Amino acid sequence: MTVGAIVELGSFLATSSIGTQGTDLFLNGFDDTPDNQVTLRPTGGNPATRAMGNDNLIENETFQLAVRNTDSSAGLAKAEAAYDALQGKDGTITAAGESTARYLDTVCLQKPFLLNQDEDGRYVFAFNFLCIKDPSVATP
Repeated sequence: MTVGAIVELGSFLATSSIGTQGTDLFLNGFDDTPDNQVTLRPTGGNPATRAMGNDNLIENETFQLAVRNTDSSAGLAKAEAAYDALQGKDGTITAAGESTARYLDTVCLQKPFLLNQDEDGRYVFAFNFLCIKDPSVATP
């Protein structure tokens, strides 16, 4: 079974010590608790492309990674650690033993920035990135 890029990237972030899925690392938005957490959400992307006349489409998906934290410095540091883990990442990514996909590149579109401070005074830092993925090499 192949899984989507968000699941693969979530697993990659967990193995990169950015967070623990379901505890302080969530897909598709923040959870109510804990105060300090990371989320990864899809933001669309660009049209798929064909590489060198190949019939296989190269996927170009975009995501936003956001970090919420009660401490501004700690929140920014966590966002920067995630940025460093993702920037220029290429090669294979395995989603919790479910599938392996080949990522040609991940391109962070900007450095982490202060997105807002939520209604509970928690700081939210974010950055957006593009994943270039060759789904034809995914393995079950």
